[in-house]
Amino acid sequence: MRYPTMGVASEEEFPDATPSGQFPLIVFAHGYNASTDTYAALLHDIAASGFVVAAVEFPLTSSAYPGNPVQMDLVNEPADISFVIDSLLGATPPAPLVDAIAKTKVGVIGHSDGAMAVLLTAYAPRYVDPRIGMVVSIAGGYDTYGGAWFSASSAPLLVIHGTLDEVTPYSRSEELAAMDPHDVMFVAAEGASHIGPAIAPEYEPVIARVVSESFAWRLLGSTAAAASTLIDADTPPLRIVSVRG
Repeated sequence: MRYPTMGVASEEEFPDATPSGQFPLIVFAHGYNASTDTYAALLHDIAASGFVVAAVEFPLTSSAYPGNPVQMDLVNEPADISFVIDSLLGATPPAPLVDAIAKTKVGVIGHSDGAMAVLLTAYAPRYVDPRIGMVVSIAGGYDTYGGAWFSASSAPLLVIHGTLDEVTPYSRSEELAAMDPHDVMFVAAEGASHIGPAIAPEYEPVIARVVSESFAWRLLGSTAAAASTLIDADTPPLRIVSVRG
């Protein structure tokens, strides 16, 4: 868990520190054979922008646990994401988060297989969680698992993909953006690898800024954040490929 705290801004993180206000909830899903620690800088930067960030450690696909990861467990991860939302938005959230989570829609973000997990949770009829108000997919893709994706009430989508992704073809995100008939922005990270947009120092800070601005736009209705998103998402090394909605 990461969230803004009382005191002077710092790169240092303090366990169980006192939150400095109420903030929207963001749930993050890591990629296959990675862990939440892999994305520490990204999670820190999003939280520092004014969000409570809950990073899910999937027990069967995380590198933080012993044994070989099981990629087929991806189909169970949407339930894990919804469980985390249940736990944090319920009557008794864990201390010190009582009164720290704003009563807004929830944002979700994932990388690689984690992107697929949040996409399933937001858009597949078998899993869809109506509390989700914004989705960010980094190096994800389109699928029809869990039923035909997208509906008239689907949450807005931000798609991010490295143009030199060596694991998940860039075309997967092209397809994802094309298949969403509603509210979607597709942003290319020029020259980035599969993991690059999420962790590489030349990409992570700008990706974190665009993601945070998008969440502020969609979850809080900030017109200033909407304008900043469109500018920052089209500033090198990022490029807006398409916008709909």
